[in-house]
Amino acid sequence: MAFIIKALGTGNMTALGSSDLYTVPDPKSAVVCSVRLAHGGTVDTLAITDTDQVAFDVAEPSASTIIATFTRATEAHDSLMDTAAWTQQLAKLGMTPTATSAPDTSLGQVRFEVPLPVAEITAKLEGAKVFAARVEPVTHHYKTTWATLRTSTAAGFNTGTAAVPDASVDLVGVYIARSIPDEAYALITDERPQDYWYVLPITIALAVIGLVFAWALVRAVRRDLLPAARAA
Repeated sequence: MAFIIKALGTGNMTALGSSDLYTVPDPKSAVVCSVRLAHGGTVDTLAITDTDQVAFDVAEPSASTIIATFTRATEAHDSLMDTAAWTQQLAKLGMTPTATSAPDTSLGQVRFEVPLPVAEITAKLEGAKVFAARVEPVTHHYKTTWATLRTSTAAGFNTGTAAVPDASVDLVGVYIARSIPDEAYALITDERPQDYWYVLPITIALAVIGLVFAWALVRAVRRDLLPAARAA
C-alpha cells in the first residue's frame, strides 16, 4: 500500500492511504519537513521500518524531452519525416540531443533528450514555427529503502547512488506492508439479513428433494431387493 507522508506539526507525522503515489501535498515543502523530522523525531501514527521501500521523482531543471512528430514540409521548415531530418532541424535551432529514442512507427514520433530547460526549447521551436513537437521535463525516478534515506545529510536525500537536494523533492512515497491481526473481524456495513431472504426457501426446497430421493431409494429396495432375497 502506498502512503503519503505529510507534516502536521513539529515532530508529528501521519499516513494517508492513496492510490496515487505522486499526489503533491499543499504546501509542497511539507513532505520535505516531515521526512526530515522523522530522522530524529517521533512518528505518531505510522511505524516505518528500515526495510520499507521509499520512492520519489525529481524533475531535471536543465534537461528536457522533445517528442517530435513526423510531418511534411511547411513554409517554415523542410520535411521532417524521419529522425535524421528532425536532428538536423534541432541543430539549426542550436539544440544538440544527448539521447535519441528509436522511432515509434505506430505513432510516427521520436524522442530527443536535450540539455536545455523546457521554456528555452519551447521558445526556440515556436520562434521557428515548428509546432509538430511538444516538450516535457526529464524526470528521474529514485527508489531506495528507509534505512538508506534516513542516513541523509544536509547535502540532500541519500538514495544510495546520489544525494538529491531537498528543494528538488515535492513528495516521498513509502511502501509499507500492513499485517492483519490474528483476531481481526470483518464488519460488513452495506448488507443486512433481510437481503438473504432467498436462503431459507432454497434450503427447504433442497430438504424436500432430499426426502423425495430417500423415499424413492427405500421404495426401490423394498420392491427389487427384498423379494429377491426372500425367494433365495
